[in-house]
Parts: sequence; C-alpha cells; structure tokens
Amino acid sequence: MAESRTITIVLVHGAFAESLSNWKPVVELLLAKGYEVVAAPNPLRGVSSDAAYISSILNTIDGPIILVGHSYGGAVITNAANGNQSVKALVYVAAFAPDTGESVATLLRRFPGSTVEANTAAPILLADGSRDLYFQPDKFRAQYAADLPETETKLLALTQRPMAERAMTEVSNVAAWKAIPSWFIFGTRDNSIPANLLAFMAERAGSKKTVTIEGASHAVMMSHADAVVELVEQAASAVLGKTMTNDIDELAALNLDFVASAQNSDVRRFDEILAPEFYCSNPDKSLVDRAAFLEQTAKPVAIKNLQAHDVKIRIMGHFAIIHASTSYTTPDGQQAHGRYTDCWAKQNGKWLAVSAHVTR
Repeated sequence: MAESRTITIVLVHGAFAESLSNWKPVVELLLAKGYEVVAAPNPLRGVSSDAAYISSILNTIDGPIILVGHSYGGAVITNAANGNQSVKALVYVAAFAPDTGESVATLLRRFPGSTVEANTAAPILLADGSRDLYFQPDKFRAQYAADLPETETKLLALTQRPMAERAMTEVSNVAAWKAIPSWFIFGTRDNSIPANLLAFMAERAGSKKTVTIEGASHAVMMSHADAVVELVEQAASAVLGKTMTNDIDELAALNLDFVASAQNSDVRRFDEILAPEFYCSNPDKSLVDRAAFLEQTAKPVAIKNLQAHDVKIRIMGHFAIIHASTSYTTPDGQQAHGRYTDCWAKQNGKWLAVSAHVTR
C-alpha cells in the first residue's frame, strides 16, 4: 500500500496552559485550510512521561505528521518524535529544543533574561511529595502574553494548568531535531525564553527557516497565529516534496503533470493527484468516476505530442479552475486541437483534481 499523503498537524502545548487556550486561533486557521489537526493534551508531569504519552497519540495516526510544540512542549516533542518514522517535521513555537542531557532549567541558565523564576508562585506540595508550579496570576500577562488583551490574559491566568517541578529539571534523553528537519518561530519580547536562547537553539538544530516576530510575546501562537500557520504550511510543503513558492506555481506544475500523465498513460501519477470524488467528462460525452478514469487511462493513447497552450489558472480560496487549449497529433498524422477545464480543491494542504472536462 502506498504511503498516505494526508498530513496531520499535532500541536503540543507547554506549561501553565492547555490545548484550547494555547492553540485555538492556530487550530481554527489550520482547519479552515483543510488540514487534519490534533491538539494533544500534555500532562506536564515530566519530560520522559509526557513524551511517552504524546508518542502514544502519534502511534494512532496514519500518514505523515508535523509535530508542533510550544514552550515546554518543545522539549516534549524533541523526545516524543524519537524513532517514529511518521514524524516528518518539527516546528518549535517559542519552544525549547534541548540536546541530550539538557533540561529546561539548564537551558534557561545558559542565557540571561528569563523572568520565569521571579514570576512563579510558591510551589504547591502534593501528597506524593512532588511539587507543582504556577505563575503568579497578577504576573501572568507580563510573563506569558504581554501582547494580548488583559481581558484574555486574566482568563488564561485563572485557568492555567500546573507544571510539575521535575519537568523543569528532567533532562532530555534524545534530540530528535538531529534527525528530523525543524522550523522555528518566536518573538523578540519573550519573557519566558530569551530570544537569544531561542535563536541559539534554532541555529544549533539547523532550522530550515527561523521566523522572528518583532515585539511578540511568549504566546506568539495566539498573537500571531497567521505567522505560525504559515510556517507550519511551509513545513507541510517540504514534507510533501514541494518546492513551489505559491499556489499558482504548484497548480501550473500539476497541470503539466496532468497533461503528461494523460499522454503517457501514467496511472500511478493520476492516482496521486486525483481526489476520491473525481469525475471526468470525456470527449465522447461520457461521464466517468475516478475508478473508471484510471481504468481508461491504463489503455494506450492513440494520439501523440499532446501539449497544453494558453493555460489560465484561477484560484478562489481552496478551489481552483484551470482552462487550456490543446494540440496533438492524431493516429493518421493530422494536427488537431481541443480544450479542457480542470477543477482542483486543496485538501489537507494538497491540491487534488476533483473534475475534468475534455473536448476535441
């Protein structure tokens, strides 16, 4: 069975937060773009146990995965991705990317500027002797999300989830970014992880692209969700093997693929670029579904030198129409012309043909 090309974006929140509050604007944008999204709950108990939990979620997902971590969630994804062949990219959103033997605490001591320790409330002693950490509610906005409205940060402060103290000090067992390509985004006004520490980790990891948002806080995924989603989409494009810089380029290349596949009876390529709902209106006025189209494609093509001309591509959000004229040589050596109109839809971040209308 061919590998699935449906990408799933798995979002892992950090300390003092939960999935909805942390990722809501990012999730909404990704869903609107047609991606499969999992906003995973991070237990916040310790790097190894949290990574094991996230890893168990990853094991339930078919197809390629882009693993996105915020803050302490970065340390978790750095470990959770280890050995999972489905994880194709790591995206660090104002996040820790520890090396083997490093902890969140040791990284924070490496570069000055974080006010995490100063703004953390007195630890809460639990029955098992461990301790939980919270930010002081009145310091939460300045510490975590200074570029968000105060009405919003008050709710975040009141609903923050505790982080186990040992999660701060437990070292990373692996560094998945050494084997998996990574992307980084962070703000210059991050009071939790200093910008110079974030830049250091990005450079060390060989970040494919590092985006710095001027003036953004630690909650960059909330205040600049569009920039975060754009970076995730760039990682998705890389995962799919795309080098296109925009949709027009991508659709132009797909159009060439479509024409070449028709000329060469390339069933395999059509199987990759046709949507499950695909229908084709043939020159003989018959209407065939995807399965019948693939069956007819497998038969040798009588015409030769099929070429597309005067290609016009129109994009309307996640839907596109391609109009073009064709030239080809008939079996008796005559030059002939025709037209076609193909419709494409962007599904899970990938353009797929949903219909074709061909005339000769």
